[in-house]
Amino acid sequence: MVEGASGRADEEKMNTKDELLKDFEFNSPVSETALADFESKQAINLPLSYRGFLLKGNGGEGPVGEFGYANFWKIEEIADLNKAYKIEEYLPGYLVIGSDGGGEAFAIRMGTELAQFVQVPFVGLSEEDCVLLGASFDELLENLSKKQ
Repeated sequence: MVEGASGRADEEKMNTKDELLKDFEFNSPVSETALADFESKQAINLPLSYRGFLLKGNGGEGPVGEFGYANFWKIEEIADLNKAYKIEEYLPGYLVIGSDGGGEAFAIRMGTELAQFVQVPFVGLSEEDCVLLGASFDELLENLSKKQ
């Protein structure tokens, strides 16, 4: 069977993502059942690229590429932390999934046809302060790795 161009592109993305996360400390993977339960309770569908990350390691913390750093929350923590940060009140339509270990949150804009992964300061939490990091979790990682 001949691998098509899209297969090579997917493989290159995987290699790039693996390289960006080579020093990242993953948590134990989450089960497909736990992901489905979360999505059902939250009445959302997580982007496939982010689901893949959670199935590999249920969040984690560490360097992303040469310059980035991230603390991605476990699926079991996301709903409670979003409630604690009052995301629905201050940033409706978004789901915060982690932080840069400092004052910036990483979030997914939900309810749109194409996913939008953004970075936003915890202080203020306004849509006007959101910086687009990508249309997929992989793009978020690539752009995060370039931030200095």
